[in-house]
Amino acid sequence: QAAVSRQREFLADASAVQFTRNPSGITNALKKIGGYALGSNIQSSKASELSHFFFAQGFRSMFGGMWATHPPLDERIRAVDASFDGKYFAPPEVVDVAKDSWRKVTPPRPPVSAGLSDPVAIAAAIGTIEAAHTDRARVLFDAIPVALREAAHSPDGAGAIVCGLLLDANAALRTAQRDLIKRHAGEAISAALAPLEKELLALSPEARLPLLLLTPPALRKLPPEALNQFLGTLDELVHADKKVSVFEFSLQKVLTHHLQLAAHPSGRREIYSPAQVSTEIAVLLSFAARLHSTDEVYVKQAFNAGAAQFAGLHPVVTLLPVTDSQLDRLDTALDKLALAYGPVKKRTIIAVAATLAYDGQAQPEDGELLRALSSTLDCPMPPAI
Repeated sequence: QAAVSRQREFLADASAVQFTRNPSGITNALKKIGGYALGSNIQSSKASELSHFFFAQGFRSMFGGMWATHPPLDERIRAVDASFDGKYFAPPEVVDVAKDSWRKVTPPRPPVSAGLSDPVAIAAAIGTIEAAHTDRARVLFDAIPVALREAAHSPDGAGAIVCGLLLDANAALRTAQRDLIKRHAGEAISAALAPLEKELLALSPEARLPLLLLTPPALRKLPPEALNQFLGTLDELVHADKKVSVFEFSLQKVLTHHLQLAAHPSGRREIYSPAQVSTEIAVLLSFAARLHSTDEVYVKQAFNAGAAQFAGLHPVVTLLPVTDSQLDRLDTALDKLALAYGPVKKRTIIAVAATLAYDGQAQPEDGELLRALSSTLDCPMPPAI
């Protein structure tokens, strides 16, 4: 197995060059791996079973090269670049591993504040991974209590977290919701919720969607019938107070989308042009413009700030009345926009961000809404936004 794996690594490197037409891409990556003295090892008894997934050798063996799953780095580099002189990447700072750790000598960057001030930058950040994004993700992850993070890995715990995020601040309504959870979601989820409820209620708004996104892998382990029953329970919880908040809508839309995506991983074919979804774009922008104001003058100005992204489009994107820009219309509009071409989605996200940011007073629910919209459109945003 190790010998076959070593040969396939050469094939993988050659394929990387073939498809990217960039030999330095793979060689520079291998030189960087070789330049870091610490390397990396997978500390698990199962490491050898997954070794073929690794980019380089992931564990050490007392039997040496015979059990190596990857060829030596210099051989891999010379197979692509025969002129390799044996010099690897030089790290910018040498760490004395006998005295210091990476964490000690590399202080974390300060957290990046979320904001909607630059809609174009928001759209440009989609699909990218930068240091600021990973730093922000770590800050958000660390802000989630350990008990909640651990609970998210079991079906009952994940179900309890989702239900708990929908608990109302009103004590009487919360009691009614607990009874609803017990009757419809089951005893197991109800019991798992009890010790988590206090921490869920104290969770900061910006940590709610990141916590929610930890739950789909565990929820997918539920049998189809149990999962459908759970989703029905969520709908009951959302409508328990006879109204739907932006967060409740975002939670339900994001969760159901991720679960549907797992059930149908091939996704959906993009078929709609901008003209074919102009009404749906108008629904999104009209809803965003009315989110924090009923002043029609402000609403029209905020709408126009976003609609400028679609200047010249026919039919024209026009402001819709209140009755045509409610959450139920937003739900339907998003389902159709998810089938629009990629550039249409990108411009739509820029337009919504521009509308929400028009007054320069971004609120937590603005970020939640924009993140929910982008996630539903399969354009997930990095956490630095």
